[in-house]
Amino acid sequence: MALLYNQTSRYSHSELTLVNFLFLFSFFLSFFLSFFLSFFLSFFLSFSLSLFLSVALKNNFAEVFEVTSTDANNHFPPLSFYWK
Repeated sequence: MALLYNQTSRYSHSELTLVNFLFLFSFFLSFFLSFFLSFFLSFFLSFSLSLFLSVALKNNFAEVFEVTSTDANNHFPPLSFYWK
């Protein structure tokens, strides 16, 4: 402990406080960002899957998977096509 005190005693109290603050801030920021990103990613994936299944069940599955051809301008059909 004395060795640790001697190593850090050359820094002022404000410098150590700033370093501790930056370390804790970066730790909590990375923790909360990873938590919220994983939460929103799982929410987005479940929402998009449920939306796809609702479209696939409203039409039959064959029509949903069959419509991959494009028109003469190489455009896919509008979204209203999927909601018959």
